[in-house]
Amino acid sequence: MIYTSCEDFFEKASHVSRLSREEEKTCATLMKDGDSEARQRIINGYIPYVASFVKRTARSMQKL
Repeated sequence: MIYTSCEDFFEKASHVSRLSREEEKTCATLMKDGDSEARQRIINGYIPYVASFVKRTARSMQKL
């Protein structure tokens, strides 16, 4: 995904679903075997966590 602003990032992050613990374990196992799609699912699963962290930081940090 490409983001043009913080607001764009937050908007796109709100539409991404988090992985359950079992889904994450399954993807991690597949990723060890070289599955790039499973790797991408794990990365995308963490986007909502990153967005919530960024929302709690100072505005000056969001511009970085």
